[in-house]
Amino acid sequence: MHDEYTTPPAKKQDGPGWECSTTKDGWKGWHFVPDDKHPALSDKTAQGKERPWRTHRQETELLTMYYEQLAMDDPDGAARWLARAERTSRCACWTEFQQLPDAGGLRLHDASFCRVRLCPMCQWRRSLKLGYQARQVIATANAKKASRDGCGYGWLLLTLTVRNVPGDKLGSTLDHLHTALNKMQHSARWRGAVLGWMRATEVTRNYSKGSQWYGTYHPHLHLLLCVNRRYFKSAAYISKAEWAQLWQHYADTDYTPEVDVRAIRDKGTGALAQNTKGTASLAGAVAETSKYIAKPAAYLSPEDTEGSLDAVRVLDLATEGRRLTAWGGVLKDTARALKLDDAETGDLVHIDETASGDPAADAAAEYISFAWSVGARDYLRMGKRQGADPQREKAAKAAKRAEQHSAAAEHERQESAAALGKRAAEYKDDPMEGVRSARRHTIRLLQDDAAARALAADAAAEHERLDAIALDLVRTGVKPTAAAVRAETGARRSDASRIASLMRDISAEDFKPQTGGWDDEQSK
Repeated sequence: MHDEYTTPPAKKQDGPGWECSTTKDGWKGWHFVPDDKHPALSDKTAQGKERPWRTHRQETELLTMYYEQLAMDDPDGAARWLARAERTSRCACWTEFQQLPDAGGLRLHDASFCRVRLCPMCQWRRSLKLGYQARQVIATANAKKASRDGCGYGWLLLTLTVRNVPGDKLGSTLDHLHTALNKMQHSARWRGAVLGWMRATEVTRNYSKGSQWYGTYHPHLHLLLCVNRRYFKSAAYISKAEWAQLWQHYADTDYTPEVDVRAIRDKGTGALAQNTKGTASLAGAVAETSKYIAKPAAYLSPEDTEGSLDAVRVLDLATEGRRLTAWGGVLKDTARALKLDDAETGDLVHIDETASGDPAADAAAEYISFAWSVGARDYLRMGKRQGADPQREKAAKAAKRAEQHSAAAEHERQESAAALGKRAAEYKDDPMEGVRSARRHTIRLLQDDAAARALAADAAAEHERLDAIALDLVRTGVKPTAAAVRAETGARRSDASRIASLMRDISAEDFKPQTGGWDDEQSK
C-alpha cells in the first residue's frame, strides 16, 4: 500500500516547469519555474527598482500562518483570528495591471486587498498612497504660499518617543500619546511655531533576548511640521532641548523622553537646516511619516515564533479602531481642498492616476492579469485583454454596481407589492380579517407594555435592595470600593460596583458612619 500510493522523492512533481531547489528566502522544495507562457511579474518603478509584490505576498502568507496558530492557542478568540487568516489568505491573490504605452511599465488596475491592519501587502499599499498624497499636499501648500509670499514653507521632521511598554499597555499608551500630542498642539508655543503637520504612529518590538526590554513595545510618533522660512532666525524657534521639555510636560513622564528634530533640506531650493548633522531630504521625511504602522520584520520573525505570535496578537488588538495617521493646520486644509481619499480606509488600487499625455493611448488600454502561484511562490502571468482606459472602466464598474443595486431594490419593491396584494386579496375574501389583525396588534402592544412595566418594577425593586445594602455598609464604616463590598457581602462584581457607587453618593450627602447604632431621630 505504501509503495503504491507514495511517489519517490526524486519523481515528485516531475514534469515540465518544476524543479527542486532552494529559494532566496530559504524555502526548500519543488518549485514551478516560470516559462514563456507564464512569465513572472516584473513591476518596476520609474527609477527601475522592482516593486516588492512577491516579498509582501510571502510575508502575508506567514502572517496567515500566525493567525491560524493564534486560533488554536486562543479558543476564546478563535473566531477573530480565523477571520483574519481567511482574509489575509485571499489578499492580492489575483491582480490586473495596465500596460503603459511605449514600454512605460505597469500600473495596477484591479486587485482585491484584505484591509487587515497588519497585512504586509495592505500596509505597503497604504504607505504608497499616503506618500503620494503627502507629496501632493506639500507641493500644493508650497505653491500657494509661494504665490502669496514669494517663498514656500520650511519643514521639520520631529520624532516623539516614550519608554517601551508591555503588550497589555500598548493600546492605552497609544491613546495617551495621541492625547498628549493633541494637548501640545493647542499650546501657545506650538501655535506660534507650527503652521501645519502630518502625523504617523509607529510601533516596534524588542526582539533582543539579552535586553531588559525584550518582548516590550516601543510606540513613537513621526511628525512632518510645516513652519515659516524665517523660523530658524525668529523667536518662534524651538530647540531640541525645548522640544524634549514640551513633550515631557504634555506626555506627563517622570523622565526626559527621547526626541529627535531635524530641519529638512529641499533639494530644489537649497539647504535649510538646524545644523550640518540635522538635515534630511524632503523625500526622506515624507517616507518616514508615511511608513508602516509596524514594519513586517517587527512582528514576523520566523527565528522567534513565540515572540512573533505575541507581536501579532498585541498589535492586532492594540491598533484596532485607532487612527494612526492624521493631518493638521494648513496641511489639513490643503488635503481637504484636494478632496483626497482616506489613506487608511480608501482605495488601495488607484494610487497614482497620472495620465500619459497621449490622448490615443489614454483612450484605450491593454490589461495583463497575474495570479499568485503557490508552487512558484511568485506572481505568474495568466492572460491579457484589450479594454477602455482605466477611468472609463472604473466608471463602467460603478455603473454596473449601481444597476445591480437598482435591480435588487426593484425586486424588493415587487416582492413587497406582491405581499401587500396577497393581504388585500385575503381581506377581500374575509372582511373581518382586517379587524382581527388590528385586534391582534393591539393585544401585542398591551402585552409588550405589561412586560415593560414588569421589567421597570423589577429594576426599581433591585435598586431599592442595593440602596439598602449600601446604606447599611456606610453606617458600619465599610470603605466604598467594589473590593471592600465584595469582601463584606460576597456580592457579584457588577452588584459590588453598583453598591460602591451608591455608597459614594450617600457619603456625598454628609452621612457619617456611627459606632453606637442608629435610631429614628439620628437618621433624621
